[in-house]
Amino acid sequence: MEAKELISPPRLRGATFALAKDAPFADRLAWWLRGAHAAERWFQFEWAYRLQDEVTPDWSVVCEVQTVDVVVRPVRDDSAPPAAGVEIKWYGNWWVDDLSMVRSDIDRIGNNQDVPCAAALFFLDVEPKPDVEWLAWLPTQRKRRGTMESPSTLVSRCIDQPADDRFDCPLAAHPAFDAGVLWCFVWYNKAYLQV
Repeated sequence: MEAKELISPPRLRGATFALAKDAPFADRLAWWLRGAHAAERWFQFEWAYRLQDEVTPDWSVVCEVQTVDVVVRPVRDDSAPPAAGVEIKWYGNWWVDDLSMVRSDIDRIGNNQDVPCAAALFFLDVEPKPDVEWLAWLPTQRKRRGTMESPSTLVSRCIDQPADDRFDCPLAAHPAFDAGVLWCFVWYNKAYLQV
């Protein structure tokens, strides 16, 4: 398997859809939202675990290698440099800034021309049920620091480069949520895009 295939759109989609439809993930997400803990690193580990199922057994998916969020390298060589990498940013509709950190990841992977890389923005669009008191903070916070825009509109407004791939995955049903969708926007570097 070529290195660029390790992070191809079908593999990234497969990992994301597997995560979104996983009921235990929805339970952990609801728990996380209870306290609104910082969770980007947690999300990276959850997503990387699903990516491992998308690559062949001779590849290993690991997190936080050489300052890259998720890397894929040969399974039998822990010292091997990454064969492919993914930088991840995770936002929710209750907290949105100008997405400058996503732009920074796009620039960062653009500077790496040796290894196929992707910058992925995951955006959780979730609505709690009105009677779930422990999530009552979320709609209030959304009005203060969140967005009422669609994720596509937000990304178009904040990032001057169109995504190479974009998709959304419905979240597994959960008693705390009326609805939930996990959006993903992906940008690839030239090392990936070269034929």
